[in-house]
Amino acid sequence: PLVTDSIPFSAAWGAWIVIFMAMGAGSNLYGLDGGSMWHLVMIPQALRDDVRGRQIAWLIMAAPFAIVPTAVVRVFGDLGLDRLAVPISVTLSMLGVSAGLIVMVSVRAAYPVPEPTKAFSLNTRGSFNGGSFALVLLSMVVLGLSVVPALLLALLLPGAFAYLSVPVAAAIGWLGMWWGARMAVNTLVGDSDKILHAVISR
Repeated sequence: PLVTDSIPFSAAWGAWIVIFMAMGAGSNLYGLDGGSMWHLVMIPQALRDDVRGRQIAWLIMAAPFAIVPTAVVRVFGDLGLDRLAVPISVTLSMLGVSAGLIVMVSVRAAYPVPEPTKAFSLNTRGSFNGGSFALVLLSMVVLGLSVVPALLLALLLPGAFAYLSVPVAAAIGWLGMWWGARMAVNTLVGDSDKILHAVISR
């Protein structure tokens, strides 16, 4: 609404937009490590735990920013408890799938993040490449599609049956998180030297 009135917007969507943004912001975790990733490459047995740790850390940071706005909109807005299964299901599936996508994208499209030249700078000095951008966009599409099964159940099932969408969403979120971690670990095991070179190249 700050840009144009022709785009419909509801505050109820706000938390989910935050998850999209947090997923994009967390999609270069190994690039942020830079040269210090060398320590990880030298201990391949630690790769699985490192990937899982990054997922948990991202969830600890992102979940409150998704859950609190969802609750606030319901408590202080005019939605109340109407179709409560919808926000629960969407938030659960998005958080889990995002946790899988961030680690997968972080190893598949890592790029270096140079030291900022000023006190505050968002400039990556050309290190962010087209392949990384395309993979982040594709991940956002995947993230959007991942909520569809649970969302349809929450919207279409009558009464209390709508809450069957919650375990479905939890399963989708867990599957996305597990799959992303598996892909990331496999890529790290096979291409850790290439990823290290990518994140330290200037």
